[in-house]
Amino acid sequence: MKAAHILVILAILLLAGCAKDADMMDDKDAMPAEPAEPAAPVEPAEPAEPAEPAQPPAPEGEVIILGDTSATPGDVTIAAGGIVTFKNEAEKRPHMIIVDELAEKSTRMENGDTFTFTFEEAGEYTFRDIWVGSLRGTITVE
Repeated sequence: MKAAHILVILAILLLAGCAKDADMMDDKDAMPAEPAEPAAPVEPAEPAEPAEPAQPPAPEGEVIILGDTSATPGDVTIAAGGIVTFKNEAEKRPHMIIVDELAEKSTRMENGDTFTFTFEEAGEYTFRDIWVGSLRGTITVE
């Protein structure tokens, strides 16, 4: 019976010691719960699309600026197959350009509008504004 008492006392002491260790344990010493789920990978942002220009750039070639009453330059020389772009920068009026020898005509061009024409064959071509008699010039195609 003595042995049974000793076993009971040892069991009580053992349980008391475990409880004391549990009370002394700080939260920082506690074992973490299940590890957190890894964060979902972040998709890279789509690159922003570049803003479109208000008006497409003029093709390479000569540019003739149309003022209120004249064209600058008034005379140009280009190679066959060359491009001429007429750009209206007049402050007071629209223009409509015609190339006499080809009967090629622009639409009504307001300030900032352009008209582009490709001259395929060699020769001398006269352009003019159908509304402003002083706005004229020559395109020589070699």
